[in-house]
Amino acid sequence: MTTNSPSRTDSRRLPPYSQEAEEAVLGGLIMSRGEAFPVVAPIIGAADFFSEQNQVIFQVIEQFFNEQRDIDRVTLTYELQATNKDTITGGALYIAHLLDVSIGASTEETILYHARIIRETSVLRRMLSMLGQAENQINSGKKSKEVIEFIHEFLNRFEEEGRVLVIDNLEIIKADPPIYRAKVWGIKIDFNLEEITSWKDMRKHIISVCDKVPTKHKDHDQFIHNALRNATKTEAPLDASAGTQVHESVQRFFERAQESDDHSDLMANGFISKTIDDTEYLLFFPTPLKRWLIQDLKQNYNVSSLWAFISQHGGLISSVRVKKGNTTAPVKLWAVPRVFIFAPDTPPDNF
Repeated sequence: MTTNSPSRTDSRRLPPYSQEAEEAVLGGLIMSRGEAFPVVAPIIGAADFFSEQNQVIFQVIEQFFNEQRDIDRVTLTYELQATNKDTITGGALYIAHLLDVSIGASTEETILYHARIIRETSVLRRMLSMLGQAENQINSGKKSKEVIEFIHEFLNRFEEEGRVLVIDNLEIIKADPPIYRAKVWGIKIDFNLEEITSWKDMRKHIISVCDKVPTKHKDHDQFIHNALRNATKTEAPLDASAGTQVHESVQRFFERAQESDDHSDLMANGFISKTIDDTEYLLFFPTPLKRWLIQDLKQNYNVSSLWAFISQHGGLISSVRVKKGNTTAPVKLWAVPRVFIFAPDTPPDNF
């Protein structure tokens, strides 16, 4: 696959785009009969396609999906002809071509991969546009402060768009109550019913796990409805080895951590050794451990569930003084028996 790259010195070069990715997404959406549309909808829109014919076809697919109409080769071809859009899109021949190029590459994962290429090249084109506009402002006599404000506003819009909520691989686990497990920005998160159906609760939960504030999708309710409709349902219980997995991950955390009584070291990945009632404990801040678990196991572990696990295995909270700059300050740290981390007497219970 080739993606055009821009050149400021060669005006004959086209802006960055990938015709192959655009065709793969459209062909995949048609082959999936529109079922893959909720996967790409939060990432790309018609305006992200470089080719006008591809923009038009995506708009028709989106319209059909929102109206819950059948999406296939025949219905799309007929709609393009009926609305006189076949001259722009290439009609039946181009639809057939889209299906040919997407054979063997129409899984949701593949479509999502190509959709992200489309989004990336769209962002690059808009960045080039922004640079051109900034250059025009400079040439027209704008002050540096005005040009900088224009660039900041432009980049702020990009940052906002980059946080639009994307849920991948939603799975409904038929526990009591049900668990809604999905990937958000590559991190597995378990939601309850209130969180999956309430933006306020979902947003709060995502922030606690990802340390990143999500932006609400423009059609959030419909987006969630479509995700639930296409979710994988399983009777399987939660992983019975979860407790062992967490224990091994916590052990890896402490193997990489360094002993220190400095506040900044503790906030990174440090710990303090302390004997309490003839038992040696490792004292630490919970946030670095939570971040490590999410990174290491790619699953959601919020502070409350993590504390339930730690306290169940002899954990407690201890007040100590730590170095903070040129002085010391009292802090409350979690403490877990050293023996549990490095030489447990019994296997950990399920997490």
